[in-house]
Amino acid sequence: LKGYNLDLSDLTTCWRNGINFCALVHRMKPDAFNFSDRSSNKEISNLELPFNVAFKEFGIPELLDPHDVVNFNRSDEPIMMTYISQFIKKYQELGINEQDEIDEKAKQDLEEQRKAEEQRRLEEEERKAEELRKRREEEDRRAEELRKKQEEEKRRAIEENNKRLEEEQKRLEELRKKAEEEKRKREEEELRRAEEERRKAAEEKKKAEEEMRKAEEERRRAEEALQKEMERRRIMDGQLHQLQLNAIELERLRKELEIAQTKYREEEKKRMQAERDEQNNYAIIEELRRQLINSKNNE
Repeated sequence: LKGYNLDLSDLTTCWRNGINFCALVHRMKPDAFNFSDRSSNKEISNLELPFNVAFKEFGIPELLDPHDVVNFNRSDEPIMMTYISQFIKKYQELGINEQDEIDEKAKQDLEEQRKAEEQRRLEEEERKAEELRKRREEEDRRAEELRKKQEEEKRRAIEENNKRLEEEQKRLEELRKKAEEEKRKREEEELRRAEEERRKAAEEKKKAEEEMRKAEEERRRAEEALQKEMERRRIMDGQLHQLQLNAIELERLRKELEIAQTKYREEEKKRMQAERDEQNNYAIIEELRRQLINSKNNE
């Protein structure tokens, strides 16, 4: 780019400050911004401006992020070359003379960088393939060791299971003998308890007969008490009848008393009404007398 005094010696440090990208865009659209105002210490701003103008004015996609360019590493070179190639194509579309506008050395360096990157990529793939082969061999070795270990653990598990089975059989035999001994003792205990219960049943029967005799005596006494109670109730029924007659008489007297009280209250209301009327008449007379006195005083 003649007239811009740029450093296009490589695709790493020369492009970090964004000045080269500003020159690429400014050459295609000089009125987009003032190139002389660009400062190399404003890296992010120098990158954002040409990226935005290139996308809006010429449709060049923003394949790079300003922060990634500032922190450029070797793995970003392919995308850097792809992005710069978009500007070369756009220069050709616009009819800008490549011999006059693009430094030939930068173009050659770009192609060399691409070839070198391709070579590095192939070497990296071979290295990864070798690592993958070694990793698979290591995995196969570990799988074989794991298989042998699992077989050994299986063998040990079978032996332990057989040992536990024998111990379990011995324990079951001991439990069977113990159960038979407990069954014999339990049968003897049940026989002893049955004999004891039979003896207690005989004693209970004897006690029951004695209680039946006592109950018969109690029944006889209860019948005598019942006859006495019936006689007492007959007497109480007569007394209750007399009390009912007395209650009827008291109810009649209560009603007569209520009638008398009602008449008294009515007479008392009439007397109090007469007193209130008399007081009202007196107040009216007093008011008329006062008005008459005031009338005479006014005359």
